[in-house]
Order: sequence, then C-alpha cells, then structure tokens
Amino acid sequence: MSTPTTRVTRLGLAGLLLATASAVAGEPPVTEVAPIRAAALLSFQCEARVLPTQREVGEALGQYNFSQVYASRARLMSEVGRACQRRGVERVDVVLQPMAAPRHDVRYLAMQTAPAR
Repeated sequence: MSTPTTRVTRLGLAGLLLATASAVAGEPPVTEVAPIRAAALLSFQCEARVLPTQREVGEALGQYNFSQVYASRARLMSEVGRACQRRGVERVDVVLQPMAAPRHDVRYLAMQTAPAR
C-alpha cells in the first residue's frame, strides 16, 4: 500500500515543468509546450533564479523527510535550469501531473489469502 509520500516520490518529480515564455525581439515564441490549466506550485524567473527553501519544496510536493526534500529540490532545480536554457523561456512554472486513479480491485485481489487447512 502506498502512502501520499511514496506516491509523490514514485512520481519522482514527474511534476510537469511548464515553460511559459513571451516573445523576445527577433525570436519566435516557444511553441513546443502546450498550455496546461493547473495552479503553479513553484515559479522561477530564469534571469534571477532563487533557490526555494526546503520547507517550500516539501509543502509543494507533500514530502516531509529531510533527505527526500533535499534530493527533490536538487532534481527540481536541475530541471528548471535545463528549461531556462531553451530559447525564449523567461519563466518556469512547476505543476504536478494528476495521478492515475488507484486500482482498488488489484489491491483487493492481492490481499486475499488462501483458506487455511
């Protein structure tokens, strides 16, 4: 059985990085990223990136273990750095992908035991 923390960890920051950009003089706008209707958990300006606190990252991802939050923040900032290197990207918003609905039938079958003899 997975807890919310393990589900978020299993997502492994499969949190979607949504790069929003505005047109820069002489450069076409970024068209590779489809618009997503979701509230941004964290937002970063590419020109002046500020490292979020571990508390902010932990609350945004639903993690409360110091080591998990530290590792997640490092991965997050790495992904933000890569997104900011794309041409025309000025801001990166982090949103989580919705998780798939749990399959209760599978868990129920796994919990059934053979009759005792």
